[in-house]
Order: sequence, then C-alpha cells, then structure tokens
Amino acid sequence: IIYIPSDKTPLIRFKENRLMPKDVYLPKSRYDDRLRRFSERLESIISYVSRTDECRSVLLLGYFGEKAARKCGKCDVCLAKSAGKSSRRKEMAVEIAEFVSKYDFSGICRKYSIDTRGEWLISAVSTNEFLKDMVAAFGDGYKDYISVLRRMLDSGALGNIRNP
Repeated sequence: IIYIPSDKTPLIRFKENRLMPKDVYLPKSRYDDRLRRFSERLESIISYVSRTDECRSVLLLGYFGEKAARKCGKCDVCLAKSAGKSSRRKEMAVEIAEFVSKYDFSGICRKYSIDTRGEWLISAVSTNEFLKDMVAAFGDGYKDYISVLRRMLDSGALGNIRNP
C-alpha cells in the first residue's frame, strides 16, 4: 500500500491487484481459528446481553481483562437489584409495623423504668427482651429486620404506636 497525501483528497494505491473471492486461499486451520474467535466474541456479546446477575460495567471490564472492577450502581442490573431490595425493605417495614403495633411493651417499660412520654419506643426496642422476641418472630433474617426497624425509628415511621 502506498499512501499519497494530496491537497484535495488523499489517494491510496495498492501495489497488487485485488483478488477475486474465488481465488483467495485460506488454510483450514486459519479458517477454524477465525471461526472459533468469532464464536467466542459472539458468545461474549450474548452473555453480556442476557446476564442479569452481574453489573454490566464489571462484565465489560472483565471482557477486557480487568478483574478488580466494582459495581457501577447505574446500569439496568444494578438498578434492578436495588429496586428489589427496596421493595423487600418495604415488605419488611409492613411486617415490623404489624409486629410492633401488636407487641406488649408494658412489661418492658415497667422493668426498665422507661418513661412512656416522648421517645419511649426507641428505649423499649433497644432492650434485650424485645430483640429476643424479634429473633423469635423473624428467624434467621432478624438482622435485616433490625436494620429496617432502626431506619423506621430514625425516620419517625413508628411514631403512631400507642403508649403502653
């Protein structure tokens, strides 16, 4: 190939004539190698599009050899996961509100001399007895429930619970 720059348009001259497709010889091993690489690229593209368990950025960076990639939090996969967590937290909040509204705090308030005016609920739910009852009610996932309960207390979502 010879490149000749010009004032108006660049010009490329090929030193050899273009071969017709029927005259091109490609060894079988090279053809198989190209077919294999094409298939791998195609599989990577299909995997990228169809996977919903891993962040798109992590997949792309992994494809290009970067192994220590962090989730972006902005792709469709990350957003779907956070939406799923959000809806699960809402379900948990409903269950907690039900549990707290039916819970008898009078014994705890008497035992720990908790003043039932003002912020009594925060003190009551911090006691070991209440936490043990939450573990009994919610089982293995009790830590997640306690986390949601704390958020609810911080936001005032349990403000309408009656005094014991």
